[in-house]
Amino acid sequence: MPNDRHRAVARAKRNRINAEYAHMFTWKGHMKMANELPEFLRKDFQVGIEEMNDMSKRREDERGH
Repeated sequence: MPNDRHRAVARAKRNRINAEYAHMFTWKGHMKMANELPEFLRKDFQVGIEEMNDMSKRREDERGH
C-alpha cells in the first residue's frame, strides 16, 4: 500500500528520522526486513512479532471488539 509508506515517510520527516528507514515502520517493510535477517536472529524476531500480535489482540479484547 503506497499510502502506508507515504504515511511512514511523512512521519519520519516530521520526526526527523532518515526517510530511508521509514519503510521499517510499515508492516510490510518490517516483515521484509525480518526475512533478510540471518537465521539465528530470525527466531528472536519471530518471538517479538508474536508478542506484538498478542499485545494488539489483548488491546482489542480490552476494547471489547
